[in-house]
Amino acid sequence: LSSLYSMKLKELPLVDVFVNVLDNDKPGLDIRQLVETTPGVFAPDTSTEVLEGAFGFGDAYTVALTANPITGETVTVYLATDAQSTAKSKATGLAYLTFTDTNWNTPQIVLVNAVDDSIVEGADLSTITHQIASTGGKYSAFTAADYPKLAVTVYDDETPGTVVQETDGSTVVVEGSA
Repeated sequence: LSSLYSMKLKELPLVDVFVNVLDNDKPGLDIRQLVETTPGVFAPDTSTEVLEGAFGFGDAYTVALTANPITGETVTVYLATDAQSTAKSKATGLAYLTFTDTNWNTPQIVLVNAVDDSIVEGADLSTITHQIASTGGKYSAFTAADYPKLAVTVYDDETPGTVVQETDGSTVVVEGSA
């Protein structure tokens, strides 16, 4: 009986499980990509993608600190973008986030949009650099080399094409169906 059971187990497909371990003793950023499922409602996602133009779309992600700043320390995360995208706090509309010892582990939503230009360039990669500044304490030792970055795919509205986005975790296309 045990050998039959063992053979059946060997036939089962294995699914990869990805685990992200955050060390709450080490200062850093916890960045999580989101998708807006309905206006104002967000769910976990695996990428950040935006489309230029009047009929384009934006994307979102959250940022929180990985360790509690010392009492009285203020940590400011500046959202530095290139010419392809913009990033602003959903709460304030500003290009930076502010954390203290009272809100350090509360995720703050960042809205990302494409910069509309008239250049035909197809899909392009943009980078958001999270520049960390501190009034002193745990987060004061960050250097430019340590700044976390987020890749953003920017789709061009001057280039013909199709963008397929998943809904509810998967998108199924059946050939020849209506």
